[in-house]
Amino acid sequence: MLLPCADADWVMLRANPSQSGIISHYDSELMPKQNWTVSIPEGFWSSPVVDNGLLYVGTGAGNICALRASDGEQIWNFTISIYTVNACPVVAQGILYVCSDEGLFALDALTGTKIWSYPAGEGTTPAVVNGIVYFGTANGVVYALDALDGSEIWTYTTDNLFCITPVVYNGRVYIGGGRTWRGIYALNALTGEQIWNHTPHWQNVFAMSATAIADGMLFYSTPYELYALSLATGAEVWHIGIDEMASPVVVDGKVFMGSNDPSYSVCYALDAKSGRQLWNYSSPERIASSDPAVKNGIVYFGASDKNIYALKATTGTKIWNYSIDSPGDTTFSAPAVGNGELFICSVAYTYEPFAFVSQMCAIVTDPPANVFGGDYFLLELLLVVVILIITIPVAVLLFKRYHHRQLHP
Repeated sequence: MLLPCADADWVMLRANPSQSGIISHYDSELMPKQNWTVSIPEGFWSSPVVDNGLLYVGTGAGNICALRASDGEQIWNFTISIYTVNACPVVAQGILYVCSDEGLFALDALTGTKIWSYPAGEGTTPAVVNGIVYFGTANGVVYALDALDGSEIWTYTTDNLFCITPVVYNGRVYIGGGRTWRGIYALNALTGEQIWNHTPHWQNVFAMSATAIADGMLFYSTPYELYALSLATGAEVWHIGIDEMASPVVVDGKVFMGSNDPSYSVCYALDAKSGRQLWNYSSPERIASSDPAVKNGIVYFGASDKNIYALKATTGTKIWNYSIDSPGDTTFSAPAVGNGELFICSVAYTYEPFAFVSQMCAIVTDPPANVFGGDYFLLELLLVVVILIITIPVAVLLFKRYHHRQLHP
């Protein structure tokens, strides 16, 4: 059972506990405009989440801060480390959960007041489902804590180092490693008991992506391969070799992947059942892309050429790209959607002088200029023709009657 996610909110990394990355409420094909941009000296370093009109993000100064989603004004910040906060926060039932190198913190989402903390060492982005908060740590331990008071429910020690964000789905926790020897584990969400694990063909890889769940399968990538596994058994359904892939998003039987290797295509669409490539979007500039997000047949992602892209999910055709003003080589966080806008963090690397420049951008679409456009042009045109066929004869008849009465009162 999944924690419900309000239609106006993006309360955790990639939207929900199954990390689908699916947007349900963002106007798609209209050319966007930038609503506001905020920069801070220490920089924004985590992917953002949005809930109840507030935007939450980790910073390079060891803070978690809350910004007003409508204009980017800072409402509060709370220090949880002396180092950068990279883990994405999670909001559930008015509580903000976030990990740093010192463990997991639970804060009041409206005020930033500390409710409790659990000293577990460097932790991943957490997931919160049915009153339990799950997260992994740098030493390969998976924790399940009571979400209200932080008391320990169970722990499980994997053979991994630097666990990645857990995915919680139908009573199971799926978690892999940032430097992995045993790959992905499936654990009982209530007891922590191992159900199965899957080892990738290339072991001891440096990093694994976040996972996604759809259609009875679990999808994850290493720096060299993308895997589709059976949720029930962990058996491999298929895998393909593509270097430097970002985290997958699965929608309507398609797997969408960004590429972090600038020598390859920027975004891929694969058939979820077979792994067969359906299309890819390439750029002559050889750019790398962030994790994608998908809404109503549109794929969104940020890219290292300082642009946010929107592609047609069916064909990979570019609908629009929006340029972000950035001074150097730029990388983007995974996007978040809420409050009628798309939020994304960018970090630019400047070499002379060497520095990091980070900003948070809010992107909102313009209202439509006319009724004709998008995938429904022919339907809209037919509707207008039908309306004219019906209304013109009626208008002519009424005019004739009016004219007759004027001549023969």
